[in-house]
Amino acid sequence: MKIFIATLIFIELFLSLLLPPAPLGITPAVTLLALLPLLIAFLCCKDGVSFDSDNKTLFLILILYILSIIFSGLIAIFSGIKWTEVFRSIMPYLAFIPLCLISFSKYRLSLVKMVFFSLIAVGLFQVFLHIYLYFKFLPHPPTVLDVLVHRITLINPRATVPLIFAATILPMYYFLGSDKGIAKQIIAALITIIGVIASLITLTRAMLLAEFLGFVIYYIFWCIYQIQHSVNNVYKKISLNTLKMLAILVLSVFTISKLPGISEAFQAFTSRAQVSTSPAVPESSLPTLVSAATTSQPNEIKYSAFEMKLDAYSDARLINEWIPAVKTWQSSSLINYIFGIGEGKAFITSAGVDRTYIHNVVIYKLVYDGIFGLIVTLCLYIFIFKRLIQNTLVSGDLIYLAYACLLLSLFVYALLFAVHKLFSYNIMLFLIFGVALAMARPANATKKR
Repeated sequence: MKIFIATLIFIELFLSLLLPPAPLGITPAVTLLALLPLLIAFLCCKDGVSFDSDNKTLFLILILYILSIIFSGLIAIFSGIKWTEVFRSIMPYLAFIPLCLISFSKYRLSLVKMVFFSLIAVGLFQVFLHIYLYFKFLPHPPTVLDVLVHRITLINPRATVPLIFAATILPMYYFLGSDKGIAKQIIAALITIIGVIASLITLTRAMLLAEFLGFVIYYIFWCIYQIQHSVNNVYKKISLNTLKMLAILVLSVFTISKLPGISEAFQAFTSRAQVSTSPAVPESSLPTLVSAATTSQPNEIKYSAFEMKLDAYSDARLINEWIPAVKTWQSSSLINYIFGIGEGKAFITSAGVDRTYIHNVVIYKLVYDGIFGLIVTLCLYIFIFKRLIQNTLVSGDLIYLAYACLLLSLFVYALLFAVHKLFSYNIMLFLIFGVALAMARPANATKKR
């Protein structure tokens, strides 16, 4: 049965990558994606359900989280928004909540590991999808301008799906595990390097920043854990793994600088970052890119020329999106202050475009679900992270720390990108929730990681 449940979870993750990242309508494929969590939850709970005190706290927060979204949806409907638009907006947030019930399965400890490998496998598939798309659309030999014009984040929306973090963050569990064997450590290192390269060629700064923070936090917590729990040669172990991290960094830089096509991606990434952080960008530096992105290429026409120019500034989203969204919330009624303006209701950007999403999960929750929804959402992330750290300390298994850092990377990414509305993001969130609720094994004083 545990193999069957794990297979269903893998299918759920894989479908979230193959399908459009967010709901375009009620299609058979989307219906299957939404019904699979119910089947998984049924199979996990059929042998009974029990709570400990920590679980009760987390499930109370989860209930409040659900209510905040439902209240927001009702506000939108009563304000005249079509129910189909409301459904499209709230569906990714609610449909995958049953996945957290994997914590009630009698196979929950096995599922912690099986979910781990499913996430890495699907994340690795996305890594190779990124690389395939990049070299498929890129002219040969490429130039830096070719890379900028043919950004795969504009060619294919799956490029920003956060499943890739599973392939970059989770392998740290094996890479820094001295008891895992050299072969597993090498494989983990290679997966991480390829994952970082795939993130680089999207030219998405938020993705690389989220991965970097995930690596740093994992390594800091790993060092603290070793100091507190290791008996012998703790500083030798830390020094050795620091050298391994530096070796991986050097190997990554060498690979990026020498591989044809990848080196151009790095130059494009750095030049884009320099333009974006410049206090003033001359108009002459933009017309080629703007023209290319707003004319001939199908599937690449995503933004107006005004928005493309605005995106050249470091405060683009602040000016074009975040401030107008918050002003829309500020100009609403008291009930909207508390419960939001309503899921599915559009606000108008500085470019004059109607928009129902925001590239910041905190601002999105404030605007659409109100102060109540924002507080509940932040509590959800904090308590999941806290529980994962507790599981690490109680069980002595750093796999929970890897999950905690994956959650952190997802949250940081959602602070800068609208991925919090995607299928894959919410599937990962509630799978991690389920892992956090799984009963941790008693610590074994003789087994150190």
